[in-house]
Amino acid sequence: MEQPIWTKKYFQAIKDHHEDLIFAIDINGRITMMNSACSKVLGKSEDEAAGISCLSFFLDSQQEEVRSAIERITEGTVKKIKMEAEIITESGEARGYRLQVIPVDLNESCREILFIGRILTEQHLSEEKIKKYPLYDEKTMLPNRKSIENELFNRIKRVSDSHESLAVLLIQIRRLQMISDALGHPAGDWAIIQMAKRIEASLPDQAFIGRFSRNKFAILMDGSEDYTELEKLGNHIIMAIEKPLRFGKQEFNFSAAIGISNYPHDGADTKDLLNNAGIALGYARAGTHDNIAFHGNEMNLEMEKRADLERSLRNGIENNEFFLVYQPIIQSATGEIRACEALLRWEHPKWGLIPPLEFIPIAEETGMIHSLGKWILKTACKQVKKWQEAGYKHMSASVNVSAYQLDSARFIKNVKEALEQSGLKAECLYLELTESIMIDQSSKTIEMMCELERMGVKFSIDDFGTGYSSLGYLKQLPIHTLKIDRSFIRNLSHHSPDFPIVHAILTMGHGLGLRVVAEGIETNHQLAMLTSLGCDFVQGHFIEKPLEARRFTCWLEKKHNASNA
Repeated sequence: MEQPIWTKKYFQAIKDHHEDLIFAIDINGRITMMNSACSKVLGKSEDEAAGISCLSFFLDSQQEEVRSAIERITEGTVKKIKMEAEIITESGEARGYRLQVIPVDLNESCREILFIGRILTEQHLSEEKIKKYPLYDEKTMLPNRKSIENELFNRIKRVSDSHESLAVLLIQIRRLQMISDALGHPAGDWAIIQMAKRIEASLPDQAFIGRFSRNKFAILMDGSEDYTELEKLGNHIIMAIEKPLRFGKQEFNFSAAIGISNYPHDGADTKDLLNNAGIALGYARAGTHDNIAFHGNEMNLEMEKRADLERSLRNGIENNEFFLVYQPIIQSATGEIRACEALLRWEHPKWGLIPPLEFIPIAEETGMIHSLGKWILKTACKQVKKWQEAGYKHMSASVNVSAYQLDSARFIKNVKEALEQSGLKAECLYLELTESIMIDQSSKTIEMMCELERMGVKFSIDDFGTGYSSLGYLKQLPIHTLKIDRSFIRNLSHHSPDFPIVHAILTMGHGLGLRVVAEGIETNHQLAMLTSLGCDFVQGHFIEKPLEARRFTCWLEKKHNASNA
């Protein structure tokens, strides 16, 4: 039915004379209507703006948030969204507005979306900041830890009377420090604000969100007993965080882990619920688990162990708890030893021998990886230099490097010191990087690798073949050796699906002028097959298992005597 004439005139009067910005878009985000105030700010008439994407009105850094709001309104998951955003004026100035985003429904289906924006004055912004400061985070303007604890206390009190449940989600964003190290603290602050907006845009209306600490956020959800729904929400949040974040011409990637505790099963008060969410978070961020974990009693012993490892990691080097073992890498055709891979081990006084997969992630998260990495470099270089002086002149050292080490400006200094103090030539040092590091390479990583190569240091790609990305980095980066992942060697035969993969890696590597090493050699059959395929070097238990320096020296002497017999 056609609208009465007076209704149209009434709307037209509001539209033309209202001081707030008013514009409407279709479900594809294109302008369908605009009032005079909006035209004045943008410098476009309503006719000129018709059909233009509304995203072009906003700063690049905020377009994703606006797009998300449009999607949520269109899908009907929310009925109204309030947000703050900066709109680019005709002069190019970014001006802050408080926006209401409202669906325009027709026959119970969203056909258009209405934006109403009121300007945020400097005075208003200052007053709001002063008002919120005691209980709000200064950067994101989200509730701070104190406010989170107050809200959780009040929610526990409320749901305890109704015998309802309550969920606490603790989210940790990883690799945020990377953007601060690369571009400075202002860029890091901007990144955390963007992450906060992404998380907030992923939440249902009844959720409470706050910034718990530097790289952690907390979410409180009433009536959340359905673990499937909570896991679904957690995955939705992680997907939002993992979308690449652009700053200027650079692109950064982040990851996240989420720990979840539930009232009353995992605690009856604020302290227990937050502590147990933290335990679950530690469980989730451990390398052997999924990125989302629900608290359970079985975690307590494991997290007690993890907390103890974290505390004692710092003193491990001083107490001589760490040691290196060395696994030989031989030339497949001649059997001559050309290198050895230095592998870190930790003999903990309480927990015994700790697998690297357990303590390396802790070392990375605590920053201890830099001290450990420095010690490994110095120890391995000194030991290989001793073997060279003992007559094994062609011996090289192969040392594993973490992505966290490459993100640090001190890494090149550590390499130089290790070479200078040991007397080992740079050409005799191979730094092993995982393929995932190469896939996620930044301009800083590339620059650091090139500087080290100019010094003479060489690079190997470990676990090659397990990555899921373009192989363009093989010709763009200073790589000298590929190490075929042991998973392709384990069942290698002429009829196995691994055979064409290994053959292709060898062909590609040699075509690019790279040496190829096969890891995980367990049988003479594997060795013979790889030798016939032209694999340059091999390592594995069939050759020799990793040995401490003294036993490795005995092995070298035994092998040398056997070859001269």
